[in-house]
Amino acid sequence: MNQQELKALINILQPIIYGDVETRSQLQEAGINVTRSDFYSEIPTVNEIYNAKKGPDLSRIFPPNQEMLNFLERLESFAIEFDPPRVTENETEYFWENSQFSYSDALAYYCMIRLLKPNNILEIGGGYSTLIAKMAVEKNQLGTIKVIEPYPRNFLRNLEGIELVMTPFQEIDSESLAKTLVDGDLVFIDSTHSVKFGSEVLNIYLDFLHLIQHSCYIHVHDVYLPNPLPVEYMIEHQIFWGEQYLLYSYLLNNPRTRVLYGSGYHAKHNPQILEKLMGGKFGSGGASFWFEQSAGAPK
Repeated sequence: MNQQELKALINILQPIIYGDVETRSQLQEAGINVTRSDFYSEIPTVNEIYNAKKGPDLSRIFPPNQEMLNFLERLESFAIEFDPPRVTENETEYFWENSQFSYSDALAYYCMIRLLKPNNILEIGGGYSTLIAKMAVEKNQLGTIKVIEPYPRNFLRNLEGIELVMTPFQEIDSESLAKTLVDGDLVFIDSTHSVKFGSEVLNIYLDFLHLIQHSCYIHVHDVYLPNPLPVEYMIEHQIFWGEQYLLYSYLLNNPRTRVLYGSGYHAKHNPQILEKLMGGKFGSGGASFWFEQSAGAPK
């Protein structure tokens, strides 16, 4: 785009920022959001991203590295069992080369279920992860799987052995849902990752997690801690997810929680051990994050 075209575009867009609601709504329905760009905006500018100084220390929630390694070793005995194909024509069979849930994240999920043997698995956001959960539950011969997914893939609609709830999480009563969990249950969170008005992320972290009274194991996906959100996500894809920062705030100095595993953490601090756990089946790395939350009455 040349400078003349850019100037013409700016002249068209500037009045729309505070323009009539109907016009803005139609643009949003077309996938275009015209919003302000200043220090009040929640979307960083390109210059702000490139010129950002050292951010906050995001490592304070993690236990000593040896403790993280000790837990990783507990997963090893189950890793050999998980050997899905790279590709498959069976839509209800998990395969490595999917674009949603793979690498160390997939292996860790299977091993966690095999190790922890939960009576109930609650997935807030489901898909390829659900196929892994089903494999592990069948191997354990124990457990139920409930998936809250308002926009399920076709294979999830047809998957036997799960309870599929096609209701947005923010429309579900958090207190009632929390009461369905018992000690040792597993909560798998793969949300929209956006901290904004009306998002289910607010309901999860400001409501639901606090209402869980029993001890549970909790997973959150697309978390890169102790690293910040990757710069290339923001620059190349205009992804500005704030979930991992809200998660960090939830965990910091929270006496009920203890971090157990992080694909991003081990990729940074223990890459060779993480690769060894994969056993050459597929590449290591990913963005899964696990913590344990002890029992406690909601405040």
